[in-house]
Amino acid sequence: AAGPPPADGEHAVRMAPVRLPASRQVRLQRLYGSRGRGRGRSAVYKEDGAELHVVLREADGPLIDQIATLIDEIVADDPASGPPPAAEPQSSRGSGATGGGASRRRRR
Repeated sequence: AAGPPPADGEHAVRMAPVRLPASRQVRLQRLYGSRGRGRGRSAVYKEDGAELHVVLREADGPLIDQIATLIDEIVADDPASGPPPAAEPQSSRGSGATGGGASRRRRR
């Protein structure tokens, strides 16, 4: 069941798919936990649907800054796990675009 709509000056933010480990769920509740309508931010994490619902208030600053903070503090991958694997760089050799590659003869 959906909760009540946000009050004036409040905005509902929904993100999906979001997978939060237990440590991030605890952090979410500590930083964005339900504090009552009109008294601050509130958040609900729906693990089975991989959805994050957060209510942000205009009075807490620019919404884009609040969303960026939410992503950085809660949603983004844990820095301790390291960066995602880098893609292999693509070589331009053999494309013919630079005149090199397979058409080049070996010198003796």
